[in-house]
Amino acid sequence: MQTREAGEQLLTTPDKIWRKLGCDQRALPYVQVEENEIIPVRLEGGEKINHHMVYSLCPPGPTEVVLTRLTRQIYYKGNIIFQDANTNYELKPGRWSVDAFITVSKKAQPGIYSLKIELNTGKEKITQNANFVVIPSSDENEEEQGAIQE
Repeated sequence: MQTREAGEQLLTTPDKIWRKLGCDQRALPYVQVEENEIIPVRLEGGEKINHHMVYSLCPPGPTEVVLTRLTRQIYYKGNIIFQDANTNYELKPGRWSVDAFITVSKKAQPGIYSLKIELNTGKEKITQNANFVVIPSSDENEEEQGAIQE
């Protein structure tokens, strides 16, 4: 069941984040990734994962954005099997949620996968990982059970 939609959503206004993070005491711009998760954590090939990220930004000026390179890479057994990059991604002042949906190939091998994100502003690089598991499809299980029962 998909309850989120792809895109960005403002969660907390810039003035509240400024006070909460003590931005007047920090080197600016200041970026903090607060959440980085995959939903669902277990799925079959052919299903979609929801990459959910929440970040906060204290910009140098009240309405300034920070251009960054946002990269998503999915690893399986140490190899990159998927990558997308936005070289002009705008980080906006305040606290934002960002949701993206990625379809896992029907041919994906069962096992543990890792989605790595990287935000690179040129001055700062933030990297985080979130794992998910591809399980054997129920079609395969039914076929195996049918073969065993015969």
